[in-house]
Amino acid sequence: MTTPRKRRRATSVSEEEGKPKLLGARPEKDPDIWFPDGNLVLEAGGISFKVYGGLLAAQSEVFRKLLGDAAQARRLEMELNPFEDSCPTIRLADHPDDLRHLLRVVFFGSSLFNSANDGMPFLVVAALVQLGHKYRIQPVVDEGIRRMSSCFSHELEVWDEANKNMGNALMSYAATDAITVVNIARLTGVHSMLPVALYLCCQLDIDMILNGTPRGDGSREKLAPSDIALCLEQRVCLCHDNVVSALRIWRATPSDDCERRGCLRVFEAVTSDWLDYDTSGLNHAATMDGWNDFFENGEFDLCKPCFEMVKGRATNERRILWKRLPRMFGVSPASGPPIAGVNVTADVKVPIS
Repeated sequence: MTTPRKRRRATSVSEEEGKPKLLGARPEKDPDIWFPDGNLVLEAGGISFKVYGGLLAAQSEVFRKLLGDAAQARRLEMELNPFEDSCPTIRLADHPDDLRHLLRVVFFGSSLFNSANDGMPFLVVAALVQLGHKYRIQPVVDEGIRRMSSCFSHELEVWDEANKNMGNALMSYAATDAITVVNIARLTGVHSMLPVALYLCCQLDIDMILNGTPRGDGSREKLAPSDIALCLEQRVCLCHDNVVSALRIWRATPSDDCERRGCLRVFEAVTSDWLDYDTSGLNHAATMDGWNDFFENGEFDLCKPCFEMVKGRATNERRILWKRLPRMFGVSPASGPPIAGVNVTADVKVPIS
């Protein structure tokens, strides 16, 4: 399965999909999703997919409605299909790559989507969730959210493992995909992904937070204005928390089992280095980065009890900061409300019988 480029995705079936197509723009048959004995053609972005309408309708109430419209249009003999296939044609505004991914799952799902360890690129999972939501194919949405949540988890240990490898056995992703995760979490009401996704958005460049990430079709995946404001506000709070947690970790209180009188001077020396505006290294929002690199690369003349105490403080502070994320971003780690309804309209073209 090839990884598609980023592009604009529709999240509901809109009236724009019902506009007539210019003559001469003959769609190309999709090489993968074209069943010769199919009874329905779906058109998207100049690509035609011939499928089994009954099977599609059985899994999607939206397509069931569209097929009902097709039957009514056939009875009224509204329009002649200009192509060689004497079956209804439904035009959709989806990108053909996204629709292809959805149809692969619908018609070959057991081999392409349901394997517990069948890893997928984030762009594929995102397309499946968005189109699954749009067409009300709940099993597709549920499986996509399961994969996405396995990486953008509300459990620290689960997220740590995925973040370290930029993915897991279920899904791979890039840092900039956090913007899409926020939008999908808002769309589907699965709020458990929001704290870590919004936190990761705060790590992006300001320009990317404000203007989004580019897609292959020239459009951009952007946060909602309210989420942009939230990220800009919380970046300041995260920077503040980063400084506070560092001071708490390295507060000049040696271990009760300290074995070296010079440990107190080490604590004081570390914190004094942070008083320089230009070189403190604390002026960032990455509170969840942890201190492992600092401990491994630094030269600290601490006794073993004091060093272990500092590492324990760092672990504890990181857990405190993790638990603060839902409150900081105004969301609950629990899943939100059920998926909202969608408006159902589309263009249906049928031959005169």
